Amino acid sequence: MTQLVLTPLLVVGLCLLPAQQSRPKVLYIEGAFLYVFGKYITWPADSIQAKNPQFVIGILGEDPFGPILEKMVAGKKVRGKEVVVTTYTRLADTRNCHILFVGGMPQRQWNRTFAFHRETAVVTVGTVFEQLDAGCMIVFRVEGDKVTFDIDLGLARDNRLDISSNLLKIAATVRK
Repeated sequence: MTQLVLTPLLVVGLCLLPAQQSRPKVLYIEGAFLYVFGKYITWPADSIQAKNPQFVIGILGEDPFGPILEKMVAGKKVRGKEVVVTTYTRLADTRNCHILFVGGMPQRQWNRTFAFHRETAVVTVGTVFEQLDAGCMIVFRVEGDKVTFDIDLGLARDNRLDISSNLLKIAATVRK
């Protein structure tokens, strides 16, 4: 049991190592976080996500990861479910994913995306700080030589998601 708890914590620790502004390294760290978030978030038992036999990390909009994320999660499990990465072109198809990374797209599209998921159990993740104000749940940021993230805990709670205090402790900021 201890080993299962330490493994995600070690991954998170590695993610907090300096990113040195290298884009491939930043993408690797952000991808690792997408996987690790699933270990520290609990979805409502009656949600689509809880009933899904796979753990789905979705990407909507521009996919900055390419094959990096798929290789990283190959053969991995979250909460006993095989992790799969799915790229979406239609917003309506994203309801079944656990974590949805919102890639490069115009602001009006992210506003629509976050509004669409306002009352779903999908954890939305972005890379633009203003996305927090638009309704994104977690936003990555590169500060100096570190990749960190901000969490909107109030939004997570509104969507009946439980985020572990261990994840909240390493967030740069937590909105309540």
